[in-house]
Amino acid sequence: MKKILVLSLGDFRNIARDATMLLMLFAPLAIFLLLRFAVPAATEFLQNEHDFQLVPYYAFIVCFMSMIPTMLFGLIFGLLILDERDEDIITFITVTPLGKSGYTAYKLFASYVISFLFVFVVIYGTHLMTLEIIYTIPIAAAIALEAPLCSLFLAAFAENKVAGLAYGKIIGLMYIAPFIVFFVNSNWQLLASPLPPYWIAKAFIAALGKETLFWPYILVGFAVHVGFAVILLKKFFKAHS
Repeated sequence: MKKILVLSLGDFRNIARDATMLLMLFAPLAIFLLLRFAVPAATEFLQNEHDFQLVPYYAFIVCFMSMIPTMLFGLIFGLLILDERDEDIITFITVTPLGKSGYTAYKLFASYVISFLFVFVVIYGTHLMTLEIIYTIPIAAAIALEAPLCSLFLAAFAENKVAGLAYGKIIGLMYIAPFIVFFVNSNWQLLASPLPPYWIAKAFIAALGKETLFWPYILVGFAVHVGFAVILLKKFFKAHS
């Protein structure tokens, strides 16, 4: 616990002195405020001024926006790893009792826990829709897996923080999957099935309709996320061997 506390304090210091990571840290709060206050205001405006109903799109908005903070948390921890690699901190940690495995586990677990909790904030704190807790827990658990994936992707492929920010834009491309799931009503949407968010969006829709397909979707989603995580972990440890 003491080791984790020391690492956490170090992470907070590193984030506080970096404007980009600090902005990423506050972006999830901005997303929550947008959903909580701006979306209802926009709904009323569009209804009154243009006779357009935004409510039917709430499910998509919540589903999509619950994933973005997770990506941001993952990018933050990925950039922290790149920072510490450039400063040879990872090399130093390798010879400590914590070891490289403990260091990596801490980074990935921290990003996962923060992301998991924030999904509940988005789903229940914005009051845009209702979802039974029996569905929310596995959905949050699956969405939160994308934070470690983002961190590992940066740590495995980016040479430095500048490259990491560029790779972050590449990661953002996978979030086209929820758009395809919600708005492409044909088998063509299967082309997006290799993307991890695809299965979360499918499970989200199934949860709203209380469909039995929810559990196959969420299990496949976990399998896809874990599969990518294993590949990226091997790449990361190989790059830092």
